[in-house]
Amino acid sequence: FLTTTANRNSSVINHEGGIRVSSVNAQLAPGGNAVAITTAFEAQEASLNLPDGVSLTYGGDSEQVQKTFTEMGLALITGIVLMFAIIVLEFDALVQSLRLLAVVPLSLAGVLWMLFFMGQPLSFTAFLGIIALAGVLINHGILLIDGINVRKRRDEYGDPETLILDAATSRLRPIILTTIATSAGMVPLTLVNATWAPLAFTIMGGLIYGTLLTLIFVPLRSLKAEQKIQNKNK
Repeated sequence: FLTTTANRNSSVINHEGGIRVSSVNAQLAPGGNAVAITTAFEAQEASLNLPDGVSLTYGGDSEQVQKTFTEMGLALITGIVLMFAIIVLEFDALVQSLRLLAVVPLSLAGVLWMLFFMGQPLSFTAFLGIIALAGVLINHGILLIDGINVRKRRDEYGDPETLILDAATSRLRPIILTTIATSAGMVPLTLVNATWAPLAFTIMGGLIYGTLLTLIFVPLRSLKAEQKIQNKNK
């Protein structure tokens, strides 16, 4: 996958941080992947038998991609922390907030499976999709938990099973419709440009899987919590 050419250059010795350096530049062929090519070079580095004092460092697109992934990871963590703070203020309940937040990392399984089946890379745009996905899933969870809390305040239930069933049933339609509408809106992105396809598939896969988790995991954990409260009050 490598084609080399030799050109004349000025006889200049370059230094960086007091260390003598020599640069080798390359341009990607159409359809090339900087990260994959850099990884292939790194795998062959041990066979070069470099002399003492000589080392290789990689820059360019690969370095920029690594930096971007780090920044996006920090942005995702910051967003989750902010969402958690808002949820705690909204419900004034730490356990309920953690229950909602747990859906976000669990939904990443749906993201990875979707990207795998569609042959898409975990790219910069895919990370953007994960950040957007977290907000939508948290919104679904808020709808569900709010329905439970409203019925508890009104005493519109006789037992925990009825409470959770009624709340989940009443919120089922808006959650499902939101998931369908958002997923349908992502379909054109998968056809327009390969750059934005990972974002679309990330949101679609994570949203479908995350919605199932919201409708199953959150009600079951809520049911267990309500049963514990009922047993303590007896």
